[in-house]
Amino acid sequence: MFKNAQWHRKGVAASSLSYAQLNALTSEIADAVFNQSPTLPNELLNRVKPSANAIAAQRILLKLMALREGEERLGIEGFPAEGGLFDSILAASGLYRETAKGWRFGPPTKRDPNNLLPAWVAAEAFLKEQSSQPVKLSEIFEYWSKPPLGIKDGLAPVLAVAFALANRDKLA
Repeated sequence: MFKNAQWHRKGVAASSLSYAQLNALTSEIADAVFNQSPTLPNELLNRVKPSANAIAAQRILLKLMALREGEERLGIEGFPAEGGLFDSILAASGLYRETAKGWRFGPPTKRDPNNLLPAWVAAEAFLKEQSSQPVKLSEIFEYWSKPPLGIKDGLAPVLAVAFALANRDKLA
C-alpha cells in the first residue's frame, strides 16, 4: 500500500515516496511538531509502553532516587538495568550531579545536553497555572506528553521525581 500511495502535503504536489523518503518526511514532521522534546538516548524507557523488565528497573531507580540522594550514582554498583537508566537519563543530563553540598538533584544546567529545560519550564508554568488546587503527577505527565514536548510514558516518572526532588523547597 505504501509503495503505490500518493502522499499529499500542504503546499506540495501529490507524489509517490520511497520508504526512505517517507521515513525522512515522518522525521521532519515529528521534529517540527515536537520541537522542544528532550533527547534522552534510552531505549528502555523512551517509549509509550516500556517492557516489564524496563518497568522493574524504573521502579528500582525511582526508589533509589527517593531514598539514596546524596550518594554517588545513588549507591548503584556495577551495571544493572537501573544503573543504565541512571547513567543515560540522570547522570548524562546533569539532573543528578555533585554540588558543594554533595550529590543532589538539580534543574537542567545551562549546557543542557539533553534539551530538558523546556520540560522543566513547562512543568513550572503548569504548576503556577494550577496553583489554586492540588496537581496530580498524572496531569503533569499528560501535559508533558503533548506537543511540543512529547515526553513518553516511560520517561515521565523519572523526570517528574527528579523535578520534585530538585524543587523540594518549593513543592509540597
